[in-house]
Amino acid sequence: MKIIEYKNSFAYFSLFIAAIAGIVAACQFLDMHQSQPLYPSESLTKKEVLSKYNENIKLSSSDTDVFYFEGTEPGGKVLILGGTHPNEPAGFLTAYLILENIVVEKIVT
Repeated sequence: MKIIEYKNSFAYFSLFIAAIAGIVAACQFLDMHQSQPLYPSESLTKKEVLSKYNENIKLSSSDTDVFYFEGTEPGGKVLILGGTHPNEPAGFLTAYLILENIVVEKIVT
């Protein structure tokens, strides 16, 4: 009886285990991308989509909502981004809190 030798069997087994772990991690990561209902504050003046500024992202997952909160007088501007990495909740929670609670008013000092 002849015993078959498997060269590099440990390397192939390790690659197989790494591939399975990668697939499981990718599935878990993709499950984190879930839409949440947004409730903008009463200061909301308009809502558009990002593809208005870049047609290449139209109807893709990058085509996100853009919310505008504008005052009656000219003044400073701020851009708030959140949710780029779904496993880092601080970014999108901060953006949600600001979106829901922002009040646009002139502060007199």
